[in-house]
Amino acid sequence: MRPTDVCFFPHWDVPLAALPPRSVVTVHDLTHLEVADAFPAWRRAVAAHAIARVVRRARRVLTVSETSRQRLVARFPAAAERIVAEVNGVTTTALAG
Repeated sequence: MRPTDVCFFPHWDVPLAALPPRSVVTVHDLTHLEVADAFPAWRRAVAAHAIARVVRRARRVLTVSETSRQRLVARFPAAAERIVAEVNGVTTTALAG
């Protein structure tokens, strides 16, 4: 069996045991960290730990907007080069064809 080239996680709640070294993880936004009233304290703490871990260890971190990328970079400047904004969905030109 051939080893996995890249392991993609569409959300930051990745396996706790080990994050594969060639991982790409999506962090959609930082709502858990920025909107305190939206989540209980324990859930915000879990999210803060998990997101920090993902940003430190993933080969690439995808966000769904430039705003989310900027907010992640502000919190984790050392990872700036590995954080990339890739907008969800398709363009209207793709639908026209």
